[in-house]
Amino acid sequence: MACSRDFGAFRITRSRRPFQPDIAAALELACDVMQAELPAQAIAAGLYDINVDQIRVVTARGMEQDLLRGTVMSRACCFGGVGADGPFIASGSAGGADWLGSGEQGAEVLLCPIAIDTHLLGVLAIAEPLCAATFDEHDIELATYVAGQLAGFIQTQRQRPSLPAPQYR
Repeated sequence: MACSRDFGAFRITRSRRPFQPDIAAALELACDVMQAELPAQAIAAGLYDINVDQIRVVTARGMEQDLLRGTVMSRACCFGGVGADGPFIASGSAGGADWLGSGEQGAEVLLCPIAIDTHLLGVLAIAEPLCAATFDEHDIELATYVAGQLAGFIQTQRQRPSLPAPQYR
């Protein structure tokens, strides 16, 4: 079964809502886009906290999405002990990226860092594609594009001046 790819359909724009809901909404949108374009057993998006070197899963799709949402793990655990220099396919079994998907032997997880230059901002993870036996270069290209759009949006949101606190009389 072929999966359609329309990169032009995924654009994130700024809104006037407060900081955190914008980023959470963007991660939700990214998971929805990935699920529509690359059906998979599970999809998750999380943010990196440099202060504690951990990834927090903000949103997820799949059978165990409610259990996965809010999960916190070390960066090393999230990326299965591999550096987060670019997208890669990891084992979804024990010792790999077993936090997403079935965790069975032979399972695959596509991990794509959300990064600006060398600054890690988060992760986009897709477990076990449903439209093919394995991930291919087009799947990696799609995940990379979506992660790049997220990175630009998150960076813009983080650099946006915060609103002054309301003054009460």
